Amino acid sequence: MSNTVITKKALATSLKELMVEQSFEKITVGDICDNCGLNRKTFYYHFPNKFELMNWIFISEYTNELQKNDAENLKTFFAVSFRYFYKNRVFYSNALRFDGQNSLFDFLSENLKPLILEYIAESFNEREHKAFLADIITDVIILSIKKWLCTDKEQMNADEFIEFTNKIMDDLDIIVG
Repeated sequence: MSNTVITKKALATSLKELMVEQSFEKITVGDICDNCGLNRKTFYYHFPNKFELMNWIFISEYTNELQKNDAENLKTFFAVSFRYFYKNRVFYSNALRFDGQNSLFDFLSENLKPLILEYIAESFNEREHKAFLADIITDVIILSIKKWLCTDKEQMNADEFIEFTNKIMDDLDIIVG
């Protein structure tokens, strides 16, 4: 592993540790550096700001998890995603509470919409306004994940949430199909 990757992982680990105790908005680059023993110059050599570090975590960890588990269809994609988010729920629930630049909502939306659009194209051939429908379904899924992970009440575990989501997708096929 290169020194660059090691340094980025140290900064990412630091941010994730800090997000256990405080919101992303309150964490500064100085806090991240102090927590992992690196200086600000090193941080800025690798990332222009904390938002890019957040985005790097999403890309490097989440997409790596998807590739490792070969999500070949939408339901498998959701199962892998939901298990990953649940396993890392402290970080991701905090990340989902942040709505600004490079937010997890934006990242998921950008990466989920093409998959949803493909699913709609296969399942709803005669349907008009597929892109608009994909936007709506994508937003509903992401907001459902946020509600699931960010609730203070007893939450479903990953397998229960996967089953719940699969049921909704099956019902959607019946309703819209």
